[in-house]
Amino acid sequence: MYSDFSEKLKASASDSGFENISASESKSAYVRIYNPVMYALLTFDISEIPQQQVMEQAKFFAGKIEPQLTAMRCTSLVIICLLYCSNTNDLDNVHSFCDAQEQTYSKVNFVWWYTDGKTLSFGRKQPSKLSGFEKTVQNALSPSYEPKNVTDSAPQKPSGTKAPATAALIAINAVIWLLLNAVDKNIAYLFANNRSAVLEAHQFYRLFTCVFIHVTFIHLFYNCFSLYIFGRLCENLLGWKKYILLYISSGIAASVVSMIFSSGYSIGASGAVYGIMGALLAYAKNRGKNIQGLNYPTLFLFIVTGIGLGFADKSVDNFAHIGGVIFGFLLVYILEKAVKNREN
Repeated sequence: MYSDFSEKLKASASDSGFENISASESKSAYVRIYNPVMYALLTFDISEIPQQQVMEQAKFFAGKIEPQLTAMRCTSLVIICLLYCSNTNDLDNVHSFCDAQEQTYSKVNFVWWYTDGKTLSFGRKQPSKLSGFEKTVQNALSPSYEPKNVTDSAPQKPSGTKAPATAALIAINAVIWLLLNAVDKNIAYLFANNRSAVLEAHQFYRLFTCVFIHVTFIHLFYNCFSLYIFGRLCENLLGWKKYILLYISSGIAASVVSMIFSSGYSIGASGAVYGIMGALLAYAKNRGKNIQGLNYPTLFLFIVTGIGLGFADKSVDNFAHIGGVIFGFLLVYILEKAVKNREN
């Protein structure tokens, strides 16, 4: 029965990192992003939807998704159309339909698969393997498949829409910058990280206070903008309590590394921000999922590029960046491994 298959597919798709964006009694839609490609898995119950309307509905779906590709940092869309045929009398027609479809290579591409509820079949000119997505369908067809996670059938809201802790951190950094500029910028050196002040004068508070200090507006803007981009994603994944703990601990870890390898003064939230980026990298690696269009290779490229560009500017504290990203990565990597072990 299609309803049973649909429920198992929903669970299998969730386990494979797909997001359920619509569902009905006769069709369902799931999306997953592997930058720079967005994949969509559409299923059609041929007993409820006339075969001649399948292509029309698939193109209609493509028309809705295509305008969003740029916003999701994608350059192309691959739509896997899966036709479910429980009536053996209609199976030959479905087989002929899928065989007649050409394989395309353009911005929007359609792939045609079909099933009788027992086995997965492919159009003659269609790929039989596609980034492992065929296993997602085969799991749903397998009587022995046991889902790891079962999600609600309602469309999921994208993460990163509400992040009060991130907004609060940005506000704190901005208010401190305003106060410093209103009183005296030189006060910043009383709270900046410095090896001699920490180790010789035992002013350990500097390892913490320097994370919230900025002197120039450009420095403040860059760190707050980066925090806005990556912080919201991280907060929605970890929750605000773990997120705040990550921010502070990454900032302190970055300060410690900076103090060890640098003798000058160091200020700014960038070490904590890189800790957040490292945390996202660890999450993407452990879960094998994209985070709002950012996958593991993309995040890794962001981090490496940022640190690489930093070495070209002598005013940038790269040791703090490296310390922050390593600490954030290791912290979340260990936490995620522990979570996965408990789940298994």
